[in-house]
Amino acid sequence: MKKILLICIALAAVCVASSEYTPTSGYTVREIEGWKVLVNKELLSDHADLAEDVLKLLNHQLY
Repeated sequence: MKKILLICIALAAVCVASSEYTPTSGYTVREIEGWKVLVNKELLSDHADLAEDVLKLLNHQLY
């Protein structure tokens, strides 16, 4: 049982260590209600409808 727990912890540590963040060059700057907001370019290109909905919601939240 202890071995399984140690393996799970080790796998979780490897997953966390290997995740990379998108550099700021992967974002576009939008100004919404006076705020500069970084929006992921992949979201805009791959999921345009979702991005539009999210940005509308953010616009309402920042108003």
